[in-house]
Amino acid sequence: MIPFFGLFYEVISRFTDAKVYSYTSAVFALGLLMVLSELVWGHHLFNSGLGITWDLFFSTTSFLVVIPSALTVFNWIATLWTANRIRLTTPMLFVINGIMDFVIGGITGVMQSNVGVNEIVHGTYWVTGHFHFIFIGVTMGGTFAAFYILFPTLSAGRVYDERLARWHFYLTAIGSFLMSISWTIGGFLGMPRYVAGYFPFFMPFQDGAVTGGVIIGIGQLIFLYNIAKSWVKQPTTDISNALESRIELPSPEAGGGE
Repeated sequence: MIPFFGLFYEVISRFTDAKVYSYTSAVFALGLLMVLSELVWGHHLFNSGLGITWDLFFSTTSFLVVIPSALTVFNWIATLWTANRIRLTTPMLFVINGIMDFVIGGITGVMQSNVGVNEIVHGTYWVTGHFHFIFIGVTMGGTFAAFYILFPTLSAGRVYDERLARWHFYLTAIGSFLMSISWTIGGFLGMPRYVAGYFPFFMPFQDGAVTGGVIIGIGQLIFLYNIAKSWVKQPTTDISNALESRIELPSPEAGGGE
């Protein structure tokens, strides 16, 4: 997660021409998150008989992770809020969607830090929904944002079809939300993982998740078509012009904050 948090800062600054709202707290939050993330692994073992002492330790460290995470989200939103303008390019849309997904995934995640709640939702699709909100929204979304930014450079000046890129984003965002929220709600109601079949009560939630997955898949086919179609084009003669016209890079002086 930490590399993608840094990537989000870069993309937000690039497409708002604004400095990070609080650079110092941003670095502090990433450093603190790096330390605390090494101390939370035991929350996966609450149901394994760790004992009260270790349950309390890992529950506490898991709650503490909220502090650097909240600082990071605050800095992202504050940078957007104080920017003079926001250029809603495809990479920027992926980042904004990733922020929203991370907030949802973070809230559902910190709820599991409570040992009593974890006893209930452990082994259900609630955990799967929590994970996919973060994994697809932040890591996959950040990967696509970086790829679209770098595509003109990687392809020696070629540019992608912005209209197809937008369709790729919308289908990925809608599909991932439908899939993750279906699992989250179904899991909260007791839908178990690692089973071959379900009671009829749970089937609508799995159907919703499958539908979301199909929508995501269609989005990725559009992405592959867009890249293949763009790659066979003649490259733009001036790579810097291609970058400026398609992804709207700011001047070097408009980089991150101090």
